[in-house]
Parts: sequence; C-alpha cells; structure tokens
Amino acid sequence: MLLSRTPVLAAAALCASLVAAPCFAADGVPDPDFGVGGAAFITPDDVEARELQPSAAIVLPDGKLLFGGQRSKYNPAVPFEPEFRAMLAQMNPDGSVDTDFGNTSIPGVVVLPALVPGARMEGIESMQRLDDGSIIAVGVSQVNTPLRGFVVKLDATGAMAAAASY
Repeated sequence: MLLSRTPVLAAAALCASLVAAPCFAADGVPDPDFGVGGAAFITPDDVEARELQPSAAIVLPDGKLLFGGQRSKYNPAVPFEPEFRAMLAQMNPDGSVDTDFGNTSIPGVVVLPALVPGARMEGIESMQRLDDGSIIAVGVSQVNTPLRGFVVKLDATGAMAAAASY
C-alpha cells in the first residue's frame, strides 16, 4: 500500500486513479475498485524512506501509474537534516503496488542516486513518457549547493540512461 507521513502521495494516487482507470463510481466519488475504497498507498519502511512525496504523475499505456517526486531518508548522524533524493513509485491500474518495479527495499519504489554532488535535497517535479517507453524527468537539486536543475532520462524500469544538471 502507498503511505506517506504526508497526505500528498495519497492525494496524488487518488487523483491519478480517477484519470487512469475506468471509473464506475459517480463523478467526484472515489472508485471503490481502486486500491481499498478508492485510495491506494505505498508504505515507507523508515530505512530507505521515512516519507514518499510525489509531485508528478503520469499514466502509462498499460494503465500503470508512475509517480515522481522525492523521498526523505533519516540520517542519525544529523537527525534534523534528512536526505531527500529523487524517486519514482509505480502502481498497477487497480492501485496495487507494482512489485516488479523498484531498486530499494520498498516494493514499487526507485530512488535515484545523487545527481549533483553535495546536494542534500533533490526531487522530480515533472515527467513525460517518450514513444520508446523511456521517461524524461526534470527537477531541482538544492541545499548545501547552489540551486541547480536537472534532467534525467530513465528507461521503463526506472534505471538512468543519462543525466544532466544545469
């Protein structure tokens, strides 16, 4: 299930679900066949992620939902300065977690490596799927470094094909 300590991920999943899958509920009412009662969640494990914070969502041709944003990770050495890295999360059309997607201990979640050396906060702000199935994602890197934008090209599994910062 998709769960975050902030309600943003649940709201994004709900919004995407209303667009992504055929709805048999009345307008404005969550589809009871999506997730549990119309809402779906991915649960952070508090090891790889304390929070999952999506800010972009796209529906893939197979009906799967792909979310981009950032994940926060607790660092006991500096407990008041969590590390934020760009992340992707993927769900099946019915709201279940896509367990075939991911590179972390959290099923359905891919965390990208640091894109700008020294940056403590990085996150995806927008995504677009290309005709070849790859994903272009853009975002920002900040904190402990000057604010920099980045563009990454990811394959369908979330693996980086190329990255550039500006």
